[in-house]
Amino acid sequence: MQIEKKKSFDSVFKYGKKHKSEYFTIYFKKETDLKIGIVISKKVGNAVLRNYVKRIIRELFRKTKDKFEDNMHMIIIPSKKYNWDKLQFKRVKKSWMESISKINQINNELC
Repeated sequence: MQIEKKKSFDSVFKYGKKHKSEYFTIYFKKETDLKIGIVISKKVGNAVLRNYVKRIIRELFRKTKDKFEDNMHMIIIPSKKYNWDKLQFKRVKKSWMESISKINQINNELC
């Protein structure tokens, strides 16, 4: 479920596509399985807040992974501009769902 090897991260950054939304930047590349990696800057709050944001993203992914049309590796980078202290889950989830549909659309265009 999670990308762990540096080689996989580098491959997604180098050869993958990029989608930007209000809350996330998502790099993605078609692969044989569906996995995510989360990269969060130390400029986003303290360690407690960063871990909370990662848990939110993992939960969004877990609940919506059946919506992805293709297997892929994704690197998700939460935006530093968004004030994660005042997290509005509904808005983040809406942005996430829009990102999923856009990613699926981009993948379909590539085929």
